[in-house]
Formats: sequence, C-alpha cells, structure tokens
Amino acid sequence: MSNLARTPAHLVGNAYVSALTGKATQLRDALIQQTLKDYASWERSIEENVIRRHPELRIGTQDYMQQVEVFRGQIGDAFDWVVPAFETFVTPDPDDIDPAIEMLGTIQGWFDGDVDTANNWTGANPALERVNLVGAEMVAGWKGSFTDNFIDHFVTPLATVLPNQRNLAQLVREQFTCNKVIYIQRRQSAMDLLDAAFYATQNLDNESDVDAAKWATIAAVAVGTTLGPFVAGWGIGLALMLDAGGTIAQGLVPDKEEKNAITRFNIGGRTTADVAANITTAISALERDTYSQEQQVANALRDITRVIESLRRPSLVSNTSGPFSLERSALADATATELTRNMQPKR
Repeated sequence: MSNLARTPAHLVGNAYVSALTGKATQLRDALIQQTLKDYASWERSIEENVIRRHPELRIGTQDYMQQVEVFRGQIGDAFDWVVPAFETFVTPDPDDIDPAIEMLGTIQGWFDGDVDTANNWTGANPALERVNLVGAEMVAGWKGSFTDNFIDHFVTPLATVLPNQRNLAQLVREQFTCNKVIYIQRRQSAMDLLDAAFYATQNLDNESDVDAAKWATIAAVAVGTTLGPFVAGWGIGLALMLDAGGTIAQGLVPDKEEKNAITRFNIGGRTTADVAANITTAISALERDTYSQEQQVANALRDITRVIESLRRPSLVSNTSGPFSLERSALADATATELTRNMQPKR
C-alpha cells in the first residue's frame, strides 16, 4: 500500500471493534459494581433515582425501601448507555479513505517527471515521455505559423502544466491522508478514554495517582504552508494546508499526554455519577475536537479549489496558457486550406 499513513494493527477492523466493545462492557459493569459497593455512590444514586422520582415517599418507610430495592434490581439500566455510546467510535473507519489516497497517488505517478533549467520536462510515464520530442520533431520537420503556434502555445506550456498537475494531486492526497490520521487518533482516543474511565471508576476520589484518570482528545494535525511554488514561478502559497509529513512524524497515535492535545481533563470524581458525567462530557469533547480537525481538512481542500480556480480563470477567459491551463492552438479550428497553407513539411 502506497498511502502515507498505516492504521496501527490494534485499531483495524474487527480487532478494534472487539477491543472497544469489550472495554466498554467492562466499564459498564465496573460502574454498576462500584455504585453498589461505594457508599457515597449508592447514596447519590438513591437520591437521583428514588428520592427525586418519588418525592411523596418518606425516607425509611416500607414503600420507600421497596422503591430502593426495585432500583437496586434495575441499576444496570442506569448504565445501559455506556456500550452504545462507545460503539459510535466504530465509524468512520480510517481505512475507508485508502482508495481515494491510492487513486491520488496513482494520478500523481502519472505526472511524475523532471524539469531542467531550460524548462524542458521529462516525464517518468511512458505515455508522456514524448512531450519534449514532439516539439523537436515539429521544428525539424515542419514549417509555417501553425507549427510555431503549436510549439509556443501548447507543447512548451505543457511542460509546465504537467508537473503542476502532479503537485496538485500530491497536495490533495496529503489532505486526505491528514483526514485519515484524524480518524486514527479518534479511535485511539476512544480507547484511552475507556482506560481512564475504568481507572477512575475503580479508584473513586483517589488522589494517589491522579494522572491515570486524566485523558486527552486527539492531537492537533500539523499545519503548514505546504502548497509551495510551482514550475515557472507560479505559486499557491496563499492557502494554509495541513502537512501530512509533519503529522505522521509526530505519530499517528500520540501518547495521551501528547502536548499538542486539543482538550484534556480529569475523568475522576467522588462518585460513579461524577465519573459517568465526566465520561459523557469527554465523549462530547472528543467529537467536538474531531469536528474541528475535519473542518481544517475541509478548509484546506476549499483553499486548493479556490486558488486553482483563481489561476485557471484568467487563462480560460483570455485563451492563454497558465499554470493549470493550455491555450487552444490554431490547429484546433483550422480548415483544410488553412492547414495546408500554414503548416507545411520542410523540403
């Protein structure tokens, strides 16, 4: 696979889904057990699920105690949301982006080549290796205004447009790669959140190792002006792109104490109700941070589209060659008489 980012094995397919749901089930069970075992958690649960729901009952009466026992038997229902909440992190699958990344890599390869100091382009793709030869052969074998027009306004600019197309495919590919990295980080963050929540549940109000209950959302994707100058001085450096290389260098699944984490806080609490509330807040934070990173990718792609459009529009309106456009040559509209008169073999 030629894509720039590989999803770590533990975050791929069924292995990830099984680990995620398994940990979520353990967390749900731990929340239930701790609620029953921890006095403060039990008192808090009784207050929220019996007293507030049945204000007409006097504490200590037979009816009150019956409601307490009913709640005890149904306490699992209070945490039924845990597993479904974490199952939302099964999708999107980072590897679903691979086909687009692969295709962009293929397109990039089609336009691979080198440009020398004279702006002559030599393509790596056999289908395009004759770009420079065509001009040389026309100069050697033909004469007339159509010959000069075709060389000057189509063949020569083509040597500039082709590598620009390659760079464009590379830039778009990197933005898609960054999007994949975001989803990889999202999956790892969900697993880290489960670990932190499980620790916080089993160690209620424990200050001995507070770091173990801390958690961070995804790390910020690397940002840089990666659009760079194109051939012949054309550039689209106005836009701010995401740097896939920098992102991957920082690590696809950075440690949960990563300094570049967007949001971080403590999952711990005094009771299981506190921990449960912090878990739901953490899930919202992760989704919010993921969305903010997705928007960076969307903005990057919009910037690419905007800048390419601004470079193409003047060429299309004036029928001139530009960094991403080729002039319509005189040959395109020539009649048979014009072609015979303006493009003749050299004798």
